[in-house]
Amino acid sequence: MISQASAPSCYSRRQTKCQSRPRRLLTKKIPLVVFDRKVDADYTAYVAGSNPQIGEKSAEKIGDELDGKGTVAILNVPSSGSVSAERTDGFKKKS
Repeated sequence: MISQASAPSCYSRRQTKCQSRPRRLLTKKIPLVVFDRKVDADYTAYVAGSNPQIGEKSAEKIGDELDGKGTVAILNVPSSGSVSAERTDGFKKKS
């Protein structure tokens, strides 16, 4: 059973604002579980896939679908997190 947490979420484009929130949770002894984003704070648990491997598998699938022919463009948006960079690096590794 999944229930909604009462802890605040952070979806800010201003990375410093998001980084200060984990520290506030920890000072109040609220467990911090990080999902698919790395933060600059001590956390209770980290849950995520392997972003480089996700990029590699994506490149393999696209390559198979294109029968090894064609050009693939990577369109990326500015990101303050590690996910985009890690997946892109994994994709490039396989292409």
